[in-house]
Amino acid sequence: MTEIDQAERLRIPGELEIHLRNSDIEGFLSGGSGSVTLIASRGRDRRFVKYVARRSNAIDGHEADRLLTKARQVQLIRRIAPEFGTYVPVVRAARLPHGCVLESQFVEGSSPIDILLSGDVPGFSTVLTQILDVLGSLAYNRRASEPISPSAPYVDRLSRRLDYVASSQGFAAFAQPPDTQGGDGFADVTNLALDIGASRGLLPTRLFFPAHGDLNLFNVIVRPDRSGFALVDQRGTVDDWDPVYDLGKILLSVWLQAALELGLHTGDSPEVRRRRQLLSCGAEVVRDCVDSWNFRSALGVDRKQLWLRVVFAAAVHAMCESAARISVACSPACTDAEREYEKAAVYLSCGRLLLLQLRSSREPVLPWPWDRA
Repeated sequence: MTEIDQAERLRIPGELEIHLRNSDIEGFLSGGSGSVTLIASRGRDRRFVKYVARRSNAIDGHEADRLLTKARQVQLIRRIAPEFGTYVPVVRAARLPHGCVLESQFVEGSSPIDILLSGDVPGFSTVLTQILDVLGSLAYNRRASEPISPSAPYVDRLSRRLDYVASSQGFAAFAQPPDTQGGDGFADVTNLALDIGASRGLLPTRLFFPAHGDLNLFNVIVRPDRSGFALVDQRGTVDDWDPVYDLGKILLSVWLQAALELGLHTGDSPEVRRRRQLLSCGAEVVRDCVDSWNFRSALGVDRKQLWLRVVFAAAVHAMCESAARISVACSPACTDAEREYEKAAVYLSCGRLLLLQLRSSREPVLPWPWDRA
């Protein structure tokens, strides 16, 4: 195997090394807490390799067997909407004794977040417009030719994940965030989301083709010449889906995910301030792209209502991501549980603050993680 950092090598599960014994590991992309993503090659054949271990405390969407349903989703899309050629093909999916592995064709490129943080805000806007136009014209409006069951609204997912959060060890430090805006306690946050969603008409009423399901911008690869893009790491569902769920993920990745993954929620150096400003500009670009989206009429909502639905979805996603961070922190393989708990606290409090804003009639303002007291 190609030489990689020793610390990274120690994160690779033994059964995955055996699975890749005839391959060279070129790079370690992420992981170490039950989920590992690598770049591996056999000769000139390069692949993304994602491995997920079976864990008793895995939350919904993070189970090992979900990798196999991701392959099914790609097959469904490629069969029903072949002209939607932006999916990275799955080369191999396998169930191992202690986990599952998914191998996908390698694609060279960068994420839209990389483009934004390079300072190219117009380029970020162009790429995001292209992504949404392709999804609206070629993907979401396609119907499966076989009977499929309706998806559960993502607020149900919030309920399942927050139950997990509240029962997790290490959660006591931030289980009851300060009630700075006169809202309900944390224990009632799921009911708060349901009430807001129903009273303001923010819950999904129409479901469409499952084109992705986890469309944060780190799951988009823009080709080096920006002639197109590829999508990776879809949710793994063949059920009809709510496109606004994906739009909320896009907003979440600019609003919170990028800052937390890159450490921009702390510090005050000129470079940190510059990157924060670019993320703020990126959130405005997301709104502009949503406002002008060619698929809005199919959702049956006006411009203002669509944006409120996207903000609501992002708030729900933020609190759900809190559970994902705690799930990682609780894993025996986690190397920095304190950092994961810190990210969980930010996701939870920012998501909840945004929900409380949505309960009022005023225009919601994203609570950025560096603005927290």
